[in-house]
Amino acid sequence: MTEPADNLSAAIHTPLGAVELSASTQRIRAGSPAEHAFRIDDRTRLLRWDAASARADLVIGSCIRELRDGMAVQGCVAAVWRIHAKGPIGEWTFDARWAPGPVPAEGGPSSGQGLVASTWYHGPTVVSVGAPDAEGLANYERAGLSLPITWQALVGVDDLSQVFIEEYLPDGLRLRLPELRSGEVGQVHFAVAWADAAAHEDASWFAIDVPPRHLLGLFAHEQPGTSVTG
Repeated sequence: MTEPADNLSAAIHTPLGAVELSASTQRIRAGSPAEHAFRIDDRTRLLRWDAASARADLVIGSCIRELRDGMAVQGCVAAVWRIHAKGPIGEWTFDARWAPGPVPAEGGPSSGQGLVASTWYHGPTVVSVGAPDAEGLANYERAGLSLPITWQALVGVDDLSQVFIEEYLPDGLRLRLPELRSGEVGQVHFAVAWADAAAHEDASWFAIDVPPRHLLGLFAHEQPGTSVTG
């Protein structure tokens, strides 16, 4: 059972500042502040926006896990968007961007197989922001995270290296995904991690390569259709 939460901010807070999350399509935009917030457990919260054509849920929770070669991060947070289409709705844009103002560090793209990412450095701290590319999105279904029909068609090709859902921004990352049909559910995630740059320079990058099965765990108490009240 979820409980009301106080924090309506759709953001992940790092030592270098906040990475703000938003999802938008046509005249719908889900971002800070949320319309409703609920606490799932001590490390996980659910934010919700409800409109006539869609409901957007955003679960934000810890994704700290064991990394290889003794790597360690100071923090790692995953954020999973789940869009419930009440009617046909157009293309969706998902952003993870530093809070408005000067970008607090220097950095840029640092992507890998199945992962679109950017990494920033400032003093002793390194922060990485990641999301699935087309190959990463295709891996969702193998882990039990179903994709809408149009998203299946997008990644159901022989050469996923020629499918681009990502856009690098000077202050973050953007994903663009196709329209949803009435009754469909679309889901996609971002992950943010930070570490001591001197001791574990690559740890934040490895930490944001979150296995899809971990995302299922974040939504373990909030499956589609579950009624949550504050």
